[in-house]
Amino acid sequence: MSKQASGPSDVVVTYASLRRTDVDLNSKPTVGHGGRKQYDVGTLVLLLREPETRKELFRARVDKPIEAEPAKMQAVIDSAIAEMFAKYPTRLRK
Repeated sequence: MSKQASGPSDVVVTYASLRRTDVDLNSKPTVGHGGRKQYDVGTLVLLLREPETRKELFRARVDKPIEAEPAKMQAVIDSAIAEMFAKYPTRLRK
């Protein structure tokens, strides 16, 4: 696939991302804070649709622990997208 600035396209790509903090309820409370171990998790949802009908062709979602540093975050995003497209296309030809 390649991105086009204008003109007809084969698919329309939509995505959404979410960043959350998960808590490990099985971890021991931390000293001084009384809390549990926490870590950042990113969710990425990708949707491919037909341009004319908006019929959904492919949907993928991945949840991954993320690094707070921007330099490390790009590698996690690239890995998540590669993981999504490893399952594309969803139907195999006979």
